[in-house]
Amino acid sequence: MTPPRYDAVLIDLDGTLVDTLSEIAAAANALLRDAGRPPVDERTVAGAVGEGASVLVGKLLGTDDVEPWMPVYMTHYRRINGTRATLYPNVVEGLDAMRAAKLAIACVTNKPRELVAPLFAYLGIADRFDCLVGGGDTVRKKPRPDPLLLACERLGVAPARCVMIGDSKNDALAAGAAGIVSLTVPYGYPGSGGDEDRADAMLERGITCAIVRDLLDAARWIASAAAAPAPAS
Repeated sequence: MTPPRYDAVLIDLDGTLVDTLSEIAAAANALLRDAGRPPVDERTVAGAVGEGASVLVGKLLGTDDVEPWMPVYMTHYRRINGTRATLYPNVVEGLDAMRAAKLAIACVTNKPRELVAPLFAYLGIADRFDCLVGGGDTVRKKPRPDPLLLACERLGVAPARCVMIGDSKNDALAAGAAGIVSLTVPYGYPGSGGDEDRADAMLERGITCAIVRDLLDAARWIASAAAAPAPAS
């Protein structure tokens, strides 16, 4: 029997597991209202997410205003958290397929850790993860590799034996810097780079290793990789 090439899967949260854009936009606009600023649309918010809440607040209000306004944003988000979020198609099926393949599963997100547990409880998927690395667990967030490497450490798996699944360039860049294979879903919030940050453009430029339709497709990709010859080192 061919041994599995991978032992663990690291998965991004916002834009990959869960569609939280309406929640993020609602909290962002509540913040802007309190700051006396005009509201923004969801498209604008989608281009500003991916590097953590503090970066989002900085993009909305300016970097000098992050410290005083961050608690306000968090207060609004806690009130909204989980009330509008929805799982993307085939998330549960994909997680169950990975679990059946005896893969360890970690969620690796820049979202503040305190927001993730209530969200997972609301969506009923908390028991499908062996590990969570959230915003604040490492000093540096994605696109730096630190959160992914911490997840590998907590799972007891070497980075070369992991796969990272995400929706944005930040996920792919973090994976590459950590020595982890990157898979990208074509939905979610690719970021502020426009077409250059779309999944197909990242694949063409070698930033990500493959595009998968959803998490179930990702589970199939990982299973098929076990049957393929290992790449030359």
